[in-house]
Amino acid sequence: MSRTLGAGFIGFAITLSLGCGDKDHDHEHTGDSDAADADTDTDSDTDADTDTDTDADADADFDLTFNGGLYDPPHEGNLVGFALVDDADQTTTHFTSTVSGGNISASWPAAITEGHSYTLYWYADLDQSGACTPPGADHGWSEAIPSVAGQVDVQRDHSGAFEYDVCNYF
Repeated sequence: MSRTLGAGFIGFAITLSLGCGDKDHDHEHTGDSDAADADTDTDSDTDADTDTDTDADADADFDLTFNGGLYDPPHEGNLVGFALVDDADQTTTHFTSTVSGGNISASWPAAITEGHSYTLYWYADLDQSGACTPPGADHGWSEAIPSVAGQVDVQRDHSGAFEYDVCNYF
C-alpha cells in the first residue's frame, strides 16, 4: 500500500547478537524449542526450525519519499533539512537533501513504522547559514503523516505559506 501526502538519506541499523542464539541454553545449536523461549510467531517451532517467518507481533517499517517542485528561484542549490518527528514520543530523525533543478526528491528506506503517526518538517536554507533560521531568513513547511499503513509519498511543491515553528525541530 502506498499513500501520497504532499532528500536523500539512507539509514542503517546494525544488530549485534552474542552467543549461539540458543535461548533455552541446552546447547543444541540447531534451533530452539518453544518450551523455554518467548517466541510469539505463528509457526510450530521445532529444534530444526530456522524461524524465517515474520513474527505476527512485529511492527513493519516502510519507506518515506518526498518530492516537490517550484523551489527555484530562490532555492536552487540550497540545503534542505528534514526532521521526521514521531508524534507519540517526539523521537526526531534528521535528513538532508539539496534543491536541484528547482526540485527536491528524496527517499528514506524503512524510516516510518506501521501504526505510528509523524510530522515531517523541512526548511530550505535560503540564508545559507547551514542551520534553520526562522522564516524570513529561511523558508519552512510541515506535513502531517497520519497512522502509517504502508509506504508514504509526500508531494509538496514550494509555497509562500511559511511555518514559523519549523526551526524548533532542528
